[in-house]
Amino acid sequence: MLSALVALTPSIEYKALCYEISKSTPNWQFILDDINAEIAIMRANNEFEGFIKNKKQQCYNLG
Repeated sequence: MLSALVALTPSIEYKALCYEISKSTPNWQFILDDINAEIAIMRANNEFEGFIKNKKQQCYNLG
């Protein structure tokens, strides 16, 4: 299956990380606040960009 993959042009462009939480989810505001707090901590510790880079690598290294 991997050999059937074809690179598309133009390349997919990077978009900012976004999360969506349904307001029908119990405690949705707490969950959203928790995610945002964790992102803030990662940014303060200069870990956020490394996290994104690592996740992008996982997408590209499928095999």
